[in-house]
Amino acid sequence: MKRLILAAKASAACTLLFFCSIYAIRDDIPTGDSGPAVDRGCIVSSSNIPDTDRYSHPSNITFTSTDRLLIAYVNSSLGEGEGSGIAYNYKDPGGNWNPDMLVVDGNTGGPGFDPVPYQVTTGDKPLLCYYHIGDPSNWTGYIKVSTNNGESWGTRHRLPADSYFNSGNYDGYHVGPHQNHPLEIVVDNHPYEKGALLAAGSRENSSGWDSHIAVIPPNNYTGNETNGDAWDVIHLGTGCSGEGPIGGAFLVHSPDMMDLQIVARGGSRHSPCYKRSDDGGVTWSNSWTNISDVGGSGVGGISLDWDNPGSSLNGWHIIAAADCGVNRNCIFVSASNDRGATWNRVANLSNSNPKGWSDPSFRRGPDGNIHLTFSSRDGAANIKYYVIDPYKLCNVDANATNIGTVFQRGMDNMTITLTGTMITGRLNRPAPIRVSLYDIAGKCLFQKEITVLSDGRFTAAVPEIANIKGCCMAKLSIDGEECITKIINL
Repeated sequence: MKRLILAAKASAACTLLFFCSIYAIRDDIPTGDSGPAVDRGCIVSSSNIPDTDRYSHPSNITFTSTDRLLIAYVNSSLGEGEGSGIAYNYKDPGGNWNPDMLVVDGNTGGPGFDPVPYQVTTGDKPLLCYYHIGDPSNWTGYIKVSTNNGESWGTRHRLPADSYFNSGNYDGYHVGPHQNHPLEIVVDNHPYEKGALLAAGSRENSSGWDSHIAVIPPNNYTGNETNGDAWDVIHLGTGCSGEGPIGGAFLVHSPDMMDLQIVARGGSRHSPCYKRSDDGGVTWSNSWTNISDVGGSGVGGISLDWDNPGSSLNGWHIIAAADCGVNRNCIFVSASNDRGATWNRVANLSNSNPKGWSDPSFRRGPDGNIHLTFSSRDGAANIKYYVIDPYKLCNVDANATNIGTVFQRGMDNMTITLTGTMITGRLNRPAPIRVSLYDIAGKCLFQKEITVLSDGRFTAAVPEIANIKGCCMAKLSIDGEECITKIINL
């Protein structure tokens, strides 16, 4: 079966970004409910990171600007609590892990929690390590910065003050990101400045958790720069399953980084939930939408090739979460290619730790593979490290590419998928759509008028496609204005 994906960014006058993608899809992709994990032979390697069994929960990874894989984790022989420091380790190009080193001393006024290392990819490209000190009900955020890829770290900075954090037991200071990496704005012509970070954090109170996004400008990653811009806060609120939401992983659904999704952990091991933004993260949907049958603890996520419309992985998103009851002794990986609306379990990485696992952390490596770690909840085992082939995980052809692109200005986002003889898609506003196919001599093979529903989704049967073979020209019109694609091959 062939699947044709047409994605557009169009204005009412139909000026747009438009491209086509054809790639092979095998018929064994699970659909409907998530069901059991599917063995696709996607695991390239799996191992334990040595000497990380001294209460290593939680852990987090990043790749430095020199392609060094760095992992940060809580490290203490005393267990969780006073004396817990933040350590880091790195894997050199030869594949060897080095002895762990402290980023944060364990005697700094409270236990260390939730290190989030992040390699900035714009500007001066500093390596950041955000972390918390104190218990979750009143923790405070700190940061250290490395300018030499983790060889050494500067003075710690307390994150800046903000009145949003004056409630409950919090002392009026930002708490920083919780578990997941911040989203770096890496495009121009965006509501936020290029190099800005969107960092999802959480506060715990008597009724559970709520989530927020800190908007961190590129000239003030520490929040303490004299000439830096102040940090802003976007309140995402409560309403996720259980006592959530907690933290949040960002997913990117458009190459201009305007169509965003945040997936947060549900409280008390409940299923995750999400919100959407269609304006680059300035505003978000009012309510959280729950995701069923994914797993509910320590959700991590990543968008694959969101900035490369020519990739067959473009449009695929991965999340991982701990599951299998109260002990969390399984780590499931789930995939979506419908903008994160539905998810299917595609891999079960571990069920070998009766004490439970937590906090999976993803990064895409310079080798193109997905690198993932997760840690034991109580130091009963070393941190697990997996390398996963994303093409096998998502079951797509690594050699397939999009056929062509036309870049023009526009405001609206559209995705059209042609699978067999069905057209489905989404436009971020109601508008009349017409899809046409012409042969290369200009003869119209068929036209289809499609009604867009109030939520922007549309679907239509096109049985005529079954009789069309070879090269043709696809044309699309929105609001009566025609847009022309490149030649496609059916």
